[in-house]
Amino acid sequence: MKGKKISQNKGISISSVPQNSWSMSQEREFIENLLCQRFNFFIIFYSIIVAGSLTLESQIHLVVILTLGSVILTLFATTLFRVQHKLDLILMEIFKIPTHPATEINNLAKNTKIMPWYARFIASGSRRKFIGYTIPAFCVFSLILGAVLTVLEMML
Repeated sequence: MKGKKISQNKGISISSVPQNSWSMSQEREFIENLLCQRFNFFIIFYSIIVAGSLTLESQIHLVVILTLGSVILTLFATTLFRVQHKLDLILMEIFKIPTHPATEINNLAKNTKIMPWYARFIASGSRRKFIGYTIPAFCVFSLILGAVLTVLEMML
């Protein structure tokens, strides 16, 4: 494996291409853009499913739309989960480099004393995992819940 660096991280081997061709910072930028693009598409598709379901009058059609939407969004969510996981791994490697700008900013952001008191809880710590994990899971769950509640309403 000529020209590659390998670092050990909790038993997981992470390779990076030499600095002159593709850096970890460039990979982070690529993965962050990919995550944002996929998240935007996910939210647009979710909005279309919700808007479409609100215009339906038939409960059968509503169940079909919500069920198909939840299946498709689950597949989209898995790609978001994967990209978010890759971003977490990349940032974990970058944060090991004390002079990297991302590490320096991350360390500065931990100082919440310079923030107003009402923003300290909200802004302390990273919130990037909301985009990759929390919001997609909530959206899929809401469609599944809507389909289940509609079926239960039809049964009554």
